Amino acid sequence: MYRTTTKYTFILLFLFSTISEGQNINESLQQLTETAAREYLKPVGNGFGANLNTGWVTRSPKAELYGLDIQIGIVVMGAFMPSDSKSFSVTGNVQFTASQAEEIINSVDWAQYNMTPEEEQNAQNNLRVLLLQNVFPAQITGPTVIGSKKDQVRIILQQSQYNYQGQQIYIPQTEFSTNVKGVLEDYNILPFAAPQLTVGTLFGTQLTLRWVPNVTFDPSVGKVNYFGFGIQHNPLVWLMSPLPVDLSLGFFWQHLTSGDYLESTATEFGIYASKTFGPTYTNVTPYVGLSYQNSTSTVSYDLIQTTNFGTTSNRISFDMKGENSSKFLIGLAFRLGVLNLNIDYNVAKFSTLGGGISFLF
Repeated sequence: MYRTTTKYTFILLFLFSTISEGQNINESLQQLTETAAREYLKPVGNGFGANLNTGWVTRSPKAELYGLDIQIGIVVMGAFMPSDSKSFSVTGNVQFTASQAEEIINSVDWAQYNMTPEEEQNAQNNLRVLLLQNVFPAQITGPTVIGSKKDQVRIILQQSQYNYQGQQIYIPQTEFSTNVKGVLEDYNILPFAAPQLTVGTLFGTQLTLRWVPNVTFDPSVGKVNYFGFGIQHNPLVWLMSPLPVDLSLGFFWQHLTSGDYLESTATEFGIYASKTFGPTYTNVTPYVGLSYQNSTSTVSYDLIQTTNFGTTSNRISFDMKGENSSKFLIGLAFRLGVLNLNIDYNVAKFSTLGGGISFLF
C-alpha cells in the first residue's frame, strides 16, 4: 500500500520537479527573468497551494473524552485552472544576449544616416556595448506553464532611440522567441494525491498526518521530502449538553522540499461541522467547513546569459504566494464496514475537488 500511495503522491511532485530539473524545461527557465518566471509559474503555484490545503477534513471528531478511531488511506484532489491563467503578459527589465543584440543592431536602417563605413561601425559598436551592459524594459508575453506547447514566450522591445554623437538613431520594434513553451497543456485540473493517517480521539481531539520521507521517484526529479500534520478539536466535549452535530476547530500545516529548487509551506485553520446518519458501520456523514488558508512556494533556478563578455549564471530565488484565502467546504462521506469513501468541493478563488478512500477502524 505504501508503494501505491507514494506513486500517486508524486504525480504533482513530478510535474513540479520537471519544471526545475527536466532538461528542456530547465533550459527554458534559464531564459526567463524573475519577473517573467513569476508569471510563467503562477498558475502552478496557486494550484499547488490550493491542493495542499485540501482533503484534511472528512468528519469532526466525536465529543468524547476517550476513544480509539484510526483512519488510513489515500486522499486525492485537483485544483481547477482558470482559462485566463494559460497565458501572461508583463513588462520587465531584460538584459539582451549577444545574439539578440546583433539582431537589434541589424534591424536598424543605417543607410538613412549618411555615415561613413567607419562612423557606422563605431555607432554599431557603441550600440552593442549599450545593449550588452544594461537592462531595458520590454514586454514579455506568451504561455504560462499550463499553456500551449505550440506557443512560445516572446520578448518584445518597443520602438526606441538612442543618441550617438548628437544624432538620434531609431531602433524599430524587435521581437525575440525564447523557446519557452507550456508544459501542462490542457490541464484544466491540476492533480495531487497523498497518503493520510488520522488517529483519535483524546479529549475530543484527533491528529492527522501526511508524510513521505526522502524518496527519489525519478533521477530527473531528485529527492522529495513531504510532511504535514493537522489537529481537530471538538469543544463540545466540555459541554454538559452536546449539540446535535459534531463541531471542531482545526489547524493544518505542511512543508515540502524537492532538491534545492522548491520549498513550499501551507497552512489552514477553520471551523468544521458534521452529522452522521445511520448505524456505526453503515452510515452517511455530510460535512461543511469555513476556513482561512495561505501557502507560499519558494522557487530557485539559475538564469543563464551569454554576452560578448562570456556566459554568466545568476541564482534567482523568489516566493510565490497562493491567492487563496477564505474557503468554504462542503462534502459527503460514506462508510460501509471499515471502508470509507468521501468527496468534497472547496469553494475559493482557486476551487478544488477532493476525495478519498480509506479504512476506518
